[in-house]
Amino acid sequence: MSALWTADPQSSPTSLYGGKGRQLVQLREAGHLVPPFSIFTTAFFDEFERARGQLPAGALAAAREWMQAQGGTFAVRSSSHLEDGHTQSYAGLFETLLHVEPYQLETSLKTVLTSAHAARDKGYSAKAQKMAVVLQKMIEPDFAGVAFSRNPTGPSAPLRIEACRGLGTGVVDGTAETETILKMRLVPALSRTGPELLPSEALERIEAALLKIENESGHPVDIEWAWANRRLYLLQSRPITQSFEPLKALSDANLSESYPGLTAPLTCDFVSRMYEAVFTDSARLLGASTAQLRELAPHYAKLVEDLDGHLYYNLENYAAAMGALPGGAREFKAWLELIGFSDRLDIRVPKLKSSTAFAKLRTLGRLIRLSMRQTKETRRFLDRSDRRLAELHQEFQDLKRGQASSQKIFDRIERELSLPQDLAMGIFNDYFLMSKAGKKNLAAPTNLHLESVRPQLELAHLARHFVAADRRKALEDLLRDETLSEDNLIEILGSRFGPHAAQDASDFLIQFGERSFGDLKLENLTLRQDPRSFLLLLLRAQPSPKKPPPPVEPTGLSKFEKALVYREHCRLLRTRYFGWFRDLYLLLGAALFPGSRTDVFFLRFDDLNRWRSGEWTREELWAQARKNRALNDMSDERHYPALALVPRSSRSLPPMNETSEKSSRSLQGEQVSAGRIAGSVLKVKNPNDIPAGLDLRTCVLVTETTDPAWVYLLSECQALISERGSALSHVAIIARELKKPLLVKVPGALSLLKDGEWIEVNAEGLIVRAAKTT
Repeated sequence: MSALWTADPQSSPTSLYGGKGRQLVQLREAGHLVPPFSIFTTAFFDEFERARGQLPAGALAAAREWMQAQGGTFAVRSSSHLEDGHTQSYAGLFETLLHVEPYQLETSLKTVLTSAHAARDKGYSAKAQKMAVVLQKMIEPDFAGVAFSRNPTGPSAPLRIEACRGLGTGVVDGTAETETILKMRLVPALSRTGPELLPSEALERIEAALLKIENESGHPVDIEWAWANRRLYLLQSRPITQSFEPLKALSDANLSESYPGLTAPLTCDFVSRMYEAVFTDSARLLGASTAQLRELAPHYAKLVEDLDGHLYYNLENYAAAMGALPGGAREFKAWLELIGFSDRLDIRVPKLKSSTAFAKLRTLGRLIRLSMRQTKETRRFLDRSDRRLAELHQEFQDLKRGQASSQKIFDRIERELSLPQDLAMGIFNDYFLMSKAGKKNLAAPTNLHLESVRPQLELAHLARHFVAADRRKALEDLLRDETLSEDNLIEILGSRFGPHAAQDASDFLIQFGERSFGDLKLENLTLRQDPRSFLLLLLRAQPSPKKPPPPVEPTGLSKFEKALVYREHCRLLRTRYFGWFRDLYLLLGAALFPGSRTDVFFLRFDDLNRWRSGEWTREELWAQARKNRALNDMSDERHYPALALVPRSSRSLPPMNETSEKSSRSLQGEQVSAGRIAGSVLKVKNPNDIPAGLDLRTCVLVTETTDPAWVYLLSECQALISERGSALSHVAIIARELKKPLLVKVPGALSLLKDGEWIEVNAEGLIVRAAKTT
């Protein structure tokens, strides 16, 4: 290499290359595609200055020879030490010339080099004025433009990509028709303005390049890019000198099974409080010291948070919670892999001062003890919880009969929330499952006598009372009866269908009335509280004259299989416990808002505390509830990404109204319950919208997310495909027990598949779409 000009710039010494030159070398060395370039070094600039505007002849001749060998035309770009720095970029301060041919090189170099006088005139130091010059081969692109890893205007979290046809100078100087894309990181949500120009393949490549460069450099960046012949070329990269709030990573993995889509404000606050309480109880049970509890408290308080009414795990806080356990960092990485984000996220598990080697050894001892006593401890926990729930149910009946005041009901709820939540065994059980899941064939059918399957079996037996056509017609008429309510349902069933049907229905609702779609969302009324949803399920059920056998404790199970059984027991227990809170909040709503009891679910905890403290009147509280409910109704159809990276203080998602999913792309997922998937697509957004008389036996149901109540549909359909989910999701465990095929992690399935089209799934989990329709 000449000290004045180099045709093959290396990573050292980059001090001679100026800002742009140094960035180009780093891009190329990192594996990005960069058009051929050479560099006139800052030593060339020094010679130019010493010779009073004369260019060193040898370097000039060598550069012309290189240009002729490359062919085409070139960009001559300034590369001052002032440019593209971490604190200031000084874009546009110096000259850049395009389409320069070899014979024009001398004149072009002088124009660019003399533009250094602009820095001198502005008072910058001689060192800062030192300039190298980049000589870069011109690309004739289909599209070109600029892109930012943080949006410099408006919501800062999205990527910002600006594109035009041909050279990107039209974007920079505003002379070309430009498309602007705001794109959420790592997920297909985006918004576009201007003409739709950029192909999805180019968009994906630009996003990948932006995130890779940002990760490598450790700060937000912007790039100039060109798209030619389906290849992405990077022409320039520089730091964004604007200051941005750090991003937090949020994922709804697993949570979306229990809290899909929009969740009411009260449930959002309630779930966050419950997670904080349960993880705190778990830490105490594992022997956490006062110092550990104090250090973990802020992480536990924000394990779950909502953005625009959708619940997410805060992954940094979740990593901290798991990192306090022995091997927790490894298990957290395994969990990221299980939910499908391990290759896209780099979440570092924070080191807690209180998590010393001794503390982790003490925790390990407790975990080993719990693992050895898994069956005994879980049974004790379930028996204890059953007794507690019976006591709570009786207390609710007493409050209801006694027409308790709204203040008394609220105080009782707050007292229960402040108590230790005896649900820690569920956390330990899930931790054990997660640590062993990678070593198991999770798609194989099971025979575990799961508690989660019993509601469907009992419902099918109950449906035997309504097989006759006249009885079915009477049941359909009852659906339209405006006087029907949870208080008179059993009485009406007795008068129209006889005492046996009414008693069986009553027994079913007492035992399984909480198991309904979205049963952990407090605002979703259960089968017991919403008789119409119960009657719809009854009409859809396939009648069975055979009484289901009583539940049995399976024998000969491995510890992993027992943990699966207990996971389903714990989930049903949580449903019943949350159901008690739902009953109390409905009672509170009836006392506060006569005739509009469900408005209570659209209040925040802070709203209720303002009322209880006397800061707000009941009328002011009701006005807030109606206002929040109206906002919720406006957001009901919004799509929420599975992963969101937003500023740490943000409670909102950036507005995104499109997806980058294309109908031509392949759909592939992970089959977590074995069996052949072949049938007619039926897209399901709300399970309650499926007509009662529709035959599902040849249907492949396609949905965004599921919950355990999908057992009622799984028993009837050919197979199920879900955009979300995992091998340890509740519906996956149930599907294996029912021997029903299930494909999960298929993003875009709802938007790309069409109702009635025939699909099959091959051995690799790839969905094959046939011309046949039904």
